[in-house]
Amino acid sequence: MAGARTAGAIWRERGVLAVGLLSALVLLGAALLPANDPEQAGKTALAQLVARTEQAVVAEWQRSLRETEPPAPAVSAQFVADARRAERLRAATPTLGSPNTERSFEFGKPVDAAASALLAEAAERLERGEGGEAAAIVAEVSAKQPSARVRVEALQIGVRAAVRGGELARARELASEAATALELDSLAAAETSLRAILAAAPAWTEAPPGPQVLDAVGAWCHHAAAGTGLRLVRDPAGFVALDGLPALQAWSERVAALPLDAARRALVADVLPAAAERALQRALPELAEGAVGGEWRLVPTSAGLYAQRAGAAGETVGQFVLAADLARAFDARARGAELLPDGLALDFRGDDAALGTALTGRIALAGAELGCVLRHADPEALVRGEARRQVFVRAALFVMAGFALVTGVLMARALRRERRLAELKTDFIASVSHELRTPLASILLLAENLEAGRAREPEAAQRYHGLIRREALRLARLVDDVLDFSRLERGRSLELRLEETAAAPAARGWAEELAAWAARYELRFEARLADLAGTLALDRDALQRALFNLAENARKHSGSKEIELGVRAADGQLVIGLRDHGRGVPVHARARVFEPFVRLSEGPEAAPGTGLGLAIVREIVQGHGGTIAVRDPDSGAGALFEIRLPWSAGEERPR
Repeated sequence: MAGARTAGAIWRERGVLAVGLLSALVLLGAALLPANDPEQAGKTALAQLVARTEQAVVAEWQRSLRETEPPAPAVSAQFVADARRAERLRAATPTLGSPNTERSFEFGKPVDAAASALLAEAAERLERGEGGEAAAIVAEVSAKQPSARVRVEALQIGVRAAVRGGELARARELASEAATALELDSLAAAETSLRAILAAAPAWTEAPPGPQVLDAVGAWCHHAAAGTGLRLVRDPAGFVALDGLPALQAWSERVAALPLDAARRALVADVLPAAAERALQRALPELAEGAVGGEWRLVPTSAGLYAQRAGAAGETVGQFVLAADLARAFDARARGAELLPDGLALDFRGDDAALGTALTGRIALAGAELGCVLRHADPEALVRGEARRQVFVRAALFVMAGFALVTGVLMARALRRERRLAELKTDFIASVSHELRTPLASILLLAENLEAGRAREPEAAQRYHGLIRREALRLARLVDDVLDFSRLERGRSLELRLEETAAAPAARGWAEELAAWAARYELRFEARLADLAGTLALDRDALQRALFNLAENARKHSGSKEIELGVRAADGQLVIGLRDHGRGVPVHARARVFEPFVRLSEGPEAAPGTGLGLAIVREIVQGHGGTIAVRDPDSGAGALFEIRLPWSAGEERPR
């Protein structure tokens, strides 16, 4: 056993040394791998740099879309969309229905050319300061019962004349009449009435507009918010605007100057953004989906890229941008964030060879409208620089290989010192074992009793002599065990005297010795010996000592008073089994019980012992070329220690 442990320690030392050598070889192999070839490493580094830069470019583009400011300067005014405006307009003018998108409308009667000519003359006279003559012409036209359109135009001139003449009450009266003279079912009708109302603006400072005027203002807001007549155009400089929006803005400013109530004032404020939103939706149906979340969404339209973003309170803000401006702005942003290592550039055209060699395909940023290609001015120089660095990496691997080898040698030496210390510990334990003192103390006590004359009768003296002999034999076995273990710890094998022995008489001898031993300890012993034929090489004393060690182990540790010995032939081997009916050996501990100094129970209540018995048994069995194992019996409780020994060569082996 000791030899096996020493050999195991030696193999551990050799294993550590082998690991150090293997580590050194692995590091050397890694240094010489094709993947660590300087040129290949340079190409790999370039590919990794390109991949990292491409990921960083895409991430920075996504980050730019999450900011509040648009990703490029706008080439249009900002358009604000809010579906709630239309709801407010419909709620404020429920009787008007859907806005009429046609600017033309029917006034009832055909236009009277003569009346229109008279009104034009009246307007000229009014401009020349001939207010009386102008009023007379208007009265003449009104007396002829003209069409609604002509009548409202006449009222407008009358309002202007009254204001110039200081007749503000008359101006308010005529403006209120103009507000109800037409069916306000279209934007043109509402604008015609609103001209008369706006002409009376100075008169409303003395008295606020009445319900008829406020209803006319609401009708104009309702129809104007539909964006009738607004058209999306782009000027030569690339600026995108809505044609007609300045005129509508002028109308809104004039109407907002009237002394309106809060409800009408809110309607007027909604007109301009609502009209722009509706006109933009008609011109660009691609924007119907709208913006989602807090990111800028770039929508390709017939007028260019439209950037839109969800704003505050449910609004959507948007403006037109140019792809070229987007490219310039993002290139500046990428360089400011130091995303592009030295030598790398973004080619937004895709064919700008002046920037260097293309290293990637097209990186899509805004779909087909915007993308870029990564280019490098001199990729070969980058590869060469990385190759030079790889030379230093190889040198470092060589140094590490030498370090691993030296470390393995030093650790092997440390393990060798540890093994020698363990051998010294074994010697010490063998010299002071408590189990050696116990039988010695018993012998001394019995000898003192004999010397003191306490055994006067021959029978008592004989009993004392028998006890002394038993303790002496026990002491001899313990000494043999300790000496054998110490010998094995030093790397020396057991001294076995193997002789050709017949199996049957040897088995009967073992049974007789164990029966006598069991009788001394008042144990029930049973032997089952099969008919055996054949011989095997045995050291009968050593094997008998092994069986006694097994029996002593069962007596001390199993808690059983029954021991069975079985000897049979099976599988071409001699099988010797020693069984108890005690507590058994746990499965997880069955491999450990044969190790030296291992005891399954410790503490003051544990049975005495050195923990060497089963270790010596295994060494004796292995010295005979056999094996020993512990397992559960076929039936009942307890443990079965089974020894298997080979038959002698050339023997006819029983089955």
